[in-house]
Amino acid sequence: MTQSVTVRSMFRLLPGHISTPEGAGRETESIVSPYTLQQMTFVFGGVSPLAIGDYVVPFVTVANGTVPITINSDGTKTFADATDELAAAINANDSLVNLLLATSNGATTVTTIARSANTSLPLPVTTVPGADTLTA
Repeated sequence: MTQSVTVRSMFRLLPGHISTPEGAGRETESIVSPYTLQQMTFVFGGVSPLAIGDYVVPFVTVANGTVPITINSDGTKTFADATDELAAAINANDSLVNLLLATSNGATTVTTIARSANTSLPLPVTTVPGADTLTA
């Protein structure tokens, strides 16, 4: 393989670089800059089955305001049921599906990961009935 172009002469044309603005004074940026996606973890705690009532996770978004995700317990729902239901509800919500991807560990924890490095949501303040907890 023969290199025909050097980084000095045509660095703008190399993969992984964009230049803004074009012309004199241009600043070269990498489009593969390292970043950390936002991740939130929700942990159910207390006594299984969950207490009777609504477990609410209110996500605050810029475009859609507060988007509450509610899991209702009838007194027979286990932690595993609640985590699966919470993850599915987040993934099915039209206002959140493009912002977050939720996964359940099948026990007590739901993890959400932002779909974009530009997504930044405040940590939800959860509400639960009885002595159970849902910690964000």
